[in-house]
Amino acid sequence: MDNKGISWGWIFLCLIVFWPVGLYLLFRKISSDKSVIMSGKTKRLKITAWILIIIAGFGLIGSIESGADDTATSLLIMLAFLVGGILLLKKSKKMDKVAKKYMNYITLIINEKQTSIDYIANITTQKYEVVVEDLKQMILLGYLPKIELDLNERRIIFKDQKVTQAAPVNATTKIRTIRCPGCGANNVVKTDDVHECEYCGTPLVG
Repeated sequence: MDNKGISWGWIFLCLIVFWPVGLYLLFRKISSDKSVIMSGKTKRLKITAWILIIIAGFGLIGSIESGADDTATSLLIMLAFLVGGILLLKKSKKMDKVAKKYMNYITLIINEKQTSIDYIANITTQKYEVVVEDLKQMILLGYLPKIELDLNERRIIFKDQKVTQAAPVNATTKIRTIRCPGCGANNVVKTDDVHECEYCGTPLVG
């Protein structure tokens, strides 16, 4: 199966029923589907994390109060749920932080056409070296598919002029610029057609 095609329903079910498998599927999903970080699905992850933590809390209290022979086993299971919930909560918070950073870069580079890395570092209040590493990672992951870095000139180069210029309107093809609801990038798309954001993969409707 294509990793991007893994159902979110299955992932959330696995996170609740057997969180190690759920976390594995989640990491596979994140690595194969760029839209995951940008599309707001971290809210679902946080809800799932709290469900795991609540299940663990009630389970721990019930196991201690019951005094059953299998209390030790029950405690281990509930502790596993607790650990899974905490790990998932930390992961979702980290994804939110990364999403916010990536969206700032995309706004500056794609929408505002900024090419100076020093300027971007100044605007985002980060060190030049940090911005360079972030941009390298975004290029590697496919969030900035049509740019490359010129570190000698300390600037960004657009490999495709279509990125910096709006596509011409003609009589046969109606186009419009749509702001991606995920990453915030401006996409030029055909009207009344379904597309994916070329920067983060979030579905777009022309």
